[in-house]
Amino acid sequence: MEPTELGTSRSWIETAQRELFLGWQRWTSFACIWAWSCLAGMLSLQNDGMRALPAALGGANGITLIACVVGLSIALAMSRRLAKTIDSRLYLGIAESLAIMGSALIATGTLTHSAILHGAGASAGGIAIGLLKIAWGEMYSRMTLRAGLASMGYSLISSSTLVLLACDIGTVGLCILLLFCAIPLAPLAFHGARKLSEAPEKPRHALRAVRFSASLLVLPVLVGFSYGASKMVVTQLGEGYGSADWIGAIGTHASLVAGIATFAFSFMLGRRITAAQIYSTSLVLVVAGLLLIMSQTTSRQLSFFASSVGFSLFYFFMVVYWGDLAYRTGMPIVYIYTIGYLAMQASQLAGILVASGFDASPLRNGGMIVPLALVLAFFAAALLLFGSSRSPLRQWLVADEETLETNDNVPLACAELSKRGGLSPREQEVLSILARGRNAPYVAKTLCIAPDTAKTHIKSIYRKLDVHAQQDLLDKIDTIASRMP
Repeated sequence: MEPTELGTSRSWIETAQRELFLGWQRWTSFACIWAWSCLAGMLSLQNDGMRALPAALGGANGITLIACVVGLSIALAMSRRLAKTIDSRLYLGIAESLAIMGSALIATGTLTHSAILHGAGASAGGIAIGLLKIAWGEMYSRMTLRAGLASMGYSLISSSTLVLLACDIGTVGLCILLLFCAIPLAPLAFHGARKLSEAPEKPRHALRAVRFSASLLVLPVLVGFSYGASKMVVTQLGEGYGSADWIGAIGTHASLVAGIATFAFSFMLGRRITAAQIYSTSLVLVVAGLLLIMSQTTSRQLSFFASSVGFSLFYFFMVVYWGDLAYRTGMPIVYIYTIGYLAMQASQLAGILVASGFDASPLRNGGMIVPLALVLAFFAAALLLFGSSRSPLRQWLVADEETLETNDNVPLACAELSKRGGLSPREQEVLSILARGRNAPYVAKTLCIAPDTAKTHIKSIYRKLDVHAQQDLLDKIDTIASRMP
């Protein structure tokens, strides 16, 4: 192993250990909500009242999904006023109250076989999930991408394993476990995020500005629509609830595989894999799974497993990574996460509704031609956006490749210097660009400011950090970075 690779491996091990032991509140909080989602789906299969509902509402967890879309829509309407979510006890308290109330109603509805109570609980839980997604996105945006991927890997592996072990504990046991997963959500998330402010793992600052446009939402829309259609199609082909049991089991196993893959990505990040490759891999799996399901060239279980792994990879990577988009576009983190999740969840709901409106058999009356054509059209659009050098989507994903290949400690060293020198937020952005050896014209172009303004910021940074030239600044950054674990 080369010395640089050895150093990177040691750095990753230290990051993974630090996140496992010191960041346990962060990854266990997300593990709780993911386990809650899986357990709620399992209980819906044990409620005879829920089985009487249309497959789009019962087997596909449509009630929870609709409620989640409603919760995200409310959050989007208020996003300009929600500067912070993960630091707000009120915001987290409301979300946890909804989760606990939803758990109690789901448990009661399951034990009494009441579809009304169960549906009300699923609605409350769906809104809570929508609100909590935004808070966790904000929390992960404060971490380095490598640490965030490691944390997400711990969350998925632990929660999926817990759910698989709990399959045989009975209905009452599942109800109790559902409540236990809901109770610690807010405290774990709040205190986990608070630890980041005490010993922060700063996110990478944007090196290249990206203009926000609707094209950035194409991938979430495509993945959400394809997965929603896949889930509905396999439900129809399996004659409603006849396939619901193995659909849930496949989803849990897929999240376990996605957790292992996410953890592996944190190790390979910047050396063998980039953000664009993770996105493209998940996209191909989701669309390929749907096409295989419709064509019936392989077993439905295998096809849906591929689609589920792709969806899980995309969704969980989105939780960790979309904070970077907020930095690059200069838009509020809460707004970016909210509109991204809303686009993905609403398109998933659309996929369910579209697929439920067509004949179950792809070989009879051309029932699957329309959704198939829609998926292929979306897929072609995504490929065009990836290929266009002017596309904000491509600019965003490609912008990270240079950054990911550099020493991860450089941003942390910049954060340390910024704290010592009392740099303003804008000066911190300028410092992160100077740390890569860029000059004043590049700073001006990247941050969309006047050249004279860029020079003024640079002079102010030099004065505050007591350096006289950029090389002196780079030497100081290298010195600090080399001392970091």
